[in-house]
Amino acid sequence: MELEPGPVGDPRKRPFRFEAAWLKHPGFKQMLEISWNKDMETPRALEKLKVALKKWNRDVFGDIQKRKEVLLDDIKAIQDELELIPTDALLDREEQLLKEMDEILEQEEIMWFQKSREKWIALGDHNTSRPFAATEVEKAVRSMGRYKAPGPDGYQPIFYQENWKVVGEFVARFALEFFRTGELKRGTNDAIVVLIPKVMKPEKITQFRPISLCNVLFKTITKTMVMRLKKVMQKLIGPAQSSFIPGRLSADNIVLVQEAVHSMKKKKGRRGWMLLKLDLEKAYDRIRWDFLEDTLKSAGLPESWIQWILQCVTGPDMSLLWNGERTEAFQPQRGLRQGDPLSPYLFVLCMERLCHLIDKSVIGKKWKPIRL
Repeated sequence: MELEPGPVGDPRKRPFRFEAAWLKHPGFKQMLEISWNKDMETPRALEKLKVALKKWNRDVFGDIQKRKEVLLDDIKAIQDELELIPTDALLDREEQLLKEMDEILEQEEIMWFQKSREKWIALGDHNTSRPFAATEVEKAVRSMGRYKAPGPDGYQPIFYQENWKVVGEFVARFALEFFRTGELKRGTNDAIVVLIPKVMKPEKITQFRPISLCNVLFKTITKTMVMRLKKVMQKLIGPAQSSFIPGRLSADNIVLVQEAVHSMKKKKGRRGWMLLKLDLEKAYDRIRWDFLEDTLKSAGLPESWIQWILQCVTGPDMSLLWNGERTEAFQPQRGLRQGDPLSPYLFVLCMERLCHLIDKSVIGKKWKPIRL
């Protein structure tokens, strides 16, 4: 997000970004197969691939806008000649140039769609104990939005989805190795933080919503875990919560509140009722990691799951994307990141502790529940 116009900054500080339009180039698959190093760990292979992609983009793919302008000039010149001397050779050349133009326009459309950040529509039980499989990893990758904003490594989900035959084996191996050893490679859970304004003209930092852009390799791991975890959430979360719980709707709680307010209005007598609305400001950012660990243990999750989750949540290097450039990295000491597929489920688990405290107060006769 560009907060104010100004001179062009240092291009070296701009993070690498995989361009989905590259996938439409006929030479991309061959370049990838040649450049992908099968002997390296996946993060290092991706880092080396960046160098090859930048060179290939500069020497082969080129700037879309410049290529489009050159093609338009060539097409106009051919069509001018056809008006004077219509020959088969010129007609064949025009057809070839128009076909190239169609490819350029498709690449341009993909590039702008990618930048738009829109969702691509047209264009402790068996679930937590059995080993993960490569098919689950692939399913996690393919379930991601193709043009989701990339993390620090610059690769979007579409890169992995379109090239799974080449890189899939290594991505699955990387994720399964984490589940086997419980050790996350350094830098995997690093993230770029972007500030999304909550109001039209923000004036305070509190008027921005921080969103973490995580690496797809990292989200592959956490999304694989989420696909298992959400199957047991109904057993871990009481009826008071409905968000992110399969089979429950947030609207259910809204109906309950409306019924409670209606009953309060009809109540007669000297002693009234009170309704509290709690607004948890910066709720994700305030979750302490020791409290999260205690919550996971209280929920009865296996020790392996607790360690996997803590490995993913704690110790990332984070940098702010400011006017298109990355700031120096810093390490947070607490909080869950909006942008990590695992965060909503961890937050719901932590909120369940509040539900338990309320239940305890009701049982101890300190609170009297409303009866509808």
